Amino acid sequence: MDIHIVWALIIVFAVLMYTIFDGFDLGAGSLLLFFKNEKERDTIVDTITPVWDGNESWIVLAGVGLFGGFPNAYATLLPALYIPVIVMIISLALRGVSMEFRFLASSRRRSWDMVFSVASVLASLCQGIILGNLLEGIRPRSGADLNTTDPFYFLTPFTLCTGIIVLLLYMVIGANWLNFKTDRLLQHRVRRVARVVLVLTVFLAGLVLAARKYLYAFQPRFQFHGDYDGLSVPFPVWISGAALMMLGIYYCLKLKNDKIPFLLNIFLFVYLGVFVISHLWPFIVAPVIRIHDAGAPLYGNTVLLYGALIVIPVILSYLLYSYYVFKGKTGVSPDYDPKLTDEQEDLKQDSGLNPENRVPVKLNLAIKIFLKLFWLALFFIILGFLGDFTALGTAVLFIILFCAGWYRTSRNENTNAKEL
Repeated sequence: MDIHIVWALIIVFAVLMYTIFDGFDLGAGSLLLFFKNEKERDTIVDTITPVWDGNESWIVLAGVGLFGGFPNAYATLLPALYIPVIVMIISLALRGVSMEFRFLASSRRRSWDMVFSVASVLASLCQGIILGNLLEGIRPRSGADLNTTDPFYFLTPFTLCTGIIVLLLYMVIGANWLNFKTDRLLQHRVRRVARVVLVLTVFLAGLVLAARKYLYAFQPRFQFHGDYDGLSVPFPVWISGAALMMLGIYYCLKLKNDKIPFLLNIFLFVYLGVFVISHLWPFIVAPVIRIHDAGAPLYGNTVLLYGALIVIPVILSYLLYSYYVFKGKTGVSPDYDPKLTDEQEDLKQDSGLNPENRVPVKLNLAIKIFLKLFWLALFFIILGFLGDFTALGTAVLFIILFCAGWYRTSRNENTNAKEL
C-alpha cells in the first residue's frame, strides 16, 4: 500500500479515536452546568478525571501526522482555520486548569465548574466548525483566489450549524457515558437530558439538510459537495442508517439500559466518520489538494511511520489499562473511610487534599488566567495575519509582559514566605 495512503488512514484513525473518547469527555463537561447539586457535579467530573488527558493524545497524533505527513495540506488548512484552532487549543488548556483548581478551591467551586463547562462547549463548537469547513472545501492561498486571507473565512451558516451539531453529538455521547458510569438519581437525570439533546440533534440536522438543498446561504462554497453517493451507497441510505442508530439510542435510554446506548453511540460516530471520509476521498483538502499531492517526501513519511508504529500501541495500552483500572460505576459511598498509614496521614494533613487546609482560590485568579490566554491568542492572531514588523513587536511585547508577570508573582511569593 502507498505510504501516503497509510498516513492518511492513520490520521483518520486518530481523529476518529479522538472524537469518540474525548467526545464523551467534552460532552460530559458541556453538560456539567445542567446539574445544580455540587455532589452530582463532582461525580460527573470524577467519571472523566482518570482518562481525559489520555484521550487528548489522539489529537496530538493527528496534528503531528498532518504537519509531518502532509505539509501542503497543513499550510492550507491553518491560515483558513487559524481562529477556531487557537480558540480550541486555549479551551482545552482551560479545561485542564479548571479541573485542577476546582478540587483545590474551598470557595467559588461553581465558578471553576463554569469555566470548565464553557471551555468544553467552545472546544466542541470549534471542532465542529473545522469539520464544516472540511466539508465545504478550502482553496489554497494562491493566484487570484485569496479568500483565505479573510480571518473569518471559516464562518458560514453551514459551518456554524455543523459546529452546533457536533456539540450536541458530543453532549449525547457524554450523557451516554454518564449513564454508563453513574447510578440512582443522577443516572435518571442524565438519561432524560440525553433523550432531549438527541431529539434536538435530529431536528437541527434535518433542518440543515433541508437548508442545504433549498437555501442559497447554505450552498457549498465551490459546488463540490452535494447529496451524492459515497462508497456506491445512495445518500438517503446513509441518512437512514444514522437515523436508525439514533432511534435505537433513544429507545435503549427509555428502557433504562446502561451499556447499549454508549456502545451504539460509538458505532454511530464510526458510521458518521466513514460517511465523511467516503465523501472526501481522495481529497485531503477539497476541492483541490489530493492525498498524493499533499504528501511529504518518501523518506520523511517513512521515518514518521516508524515513530507512529511505536506511539500508537503505547497510547492504546495506556488507555485500555486506565479504563480497566477505573471500570465500574463512579460514586462515593457515604461510609467510605480508607485506612491510611501514619506517613500518608501526615501527607494528607500537610497537603491541600485536607479540606481544612485548602487555600481559598478566588475568582480573580480565573480572570487573570483568561487575560493571559487572551494576550497569547492575540499574539498568535497578529502573528498570522499582519506583517513581520508588527509580529516581531508583538512578540517582544508578549515576552516583556510575561517576564513582568513572572517577576511580580515571584516577588509576591517571597513576600509571603518572609511573613510566614
